[in-house]
Amino acid sequence: MIIIADGFEEIEAVTVIDLFRRAGIEIEVTGFNYDTVIGGHGVVLKTDSVFDPASAGKFDLLVLPGGLKAVNALAESEAILDTVRIFDRDNKPICAICAAPVILDRAGILENRKYTSHPSVKNSINGGFYQKSRIFIDGNIVTSQGPGTAFEFALSIIEKIKNKTVADEISSASLIR
Repeated sequence: MIIIADGFEEIEAVTVIDLFRRAGIEIEVTGFNYDTVIGGHGVVLKTDSVFDPASAGKFDLLVLPGGLKAVNALAESEAILDTVRIFDRDNKPICAICAAPVILDRAGILENRKYTSHPSVKNSINGGFYQKSRIFIDGNIVTSQGPGTAFEFALSIIEKIKNKTVADEISSASLIR
């Protein structure tokens, strides 16, 4: 499941959605409160569903793109924070890029963990240990810095949930690396 809210960072969301589908990974695009979501740069996406905390447990993976307006909306939702906590408790992959690690911090799951984020938000994250790295994986948490790392972010998740061969095939076919 990828959760998007108005103001989401389009490159970060669409890159993950596209590369996952190329890799044969089912991903449901879930809108926070709406079935049509407007990105931070005016790109409009029609979602597969509207976020329902009662059905969030059926998913094996959670992806949270950045975009400060979207991240702030998600970080203020107890339903979203509870979903993040449940995914962490169940050791399911939680993937956050750009400003989205703020959501992980508000959910309280970054304590004693390493992460990366967009440099502009690292000082607003109180838990965890910031890593100056394009991608950082700490157990079930995958974090990345921002739009320029979206391909690496998606491929690292594909490698984590499928394998390196599939990630390399997608990268090669897409001329990423």
